Amino acid sequence: MLNQYERYVIEEARHYMEKARKILEEGLLDPEKYYKESKDDYEKLVKIIPFLYLMNQAPLPSNL
Repeated sequence: MLNQYERYVIEEARHYMEKARKILEEGLLDPEKYYKESKDDYEKLVKIIPFLYLMNQAPLPSNL
């Protein structure tokens, strides 16, 4: 019987293995398209990270 930590590790590995399978299947159909779409996604993410950081640092109003 697995404890909660061992189950977590196995589920985490399963998640990333499924993600890798999906990347291989989709990416190999049209590698150039997959590359450009991935690069575009990461460029958008990089622009949003500073905003997310600032939102996390802002204090919440006391009336909430």
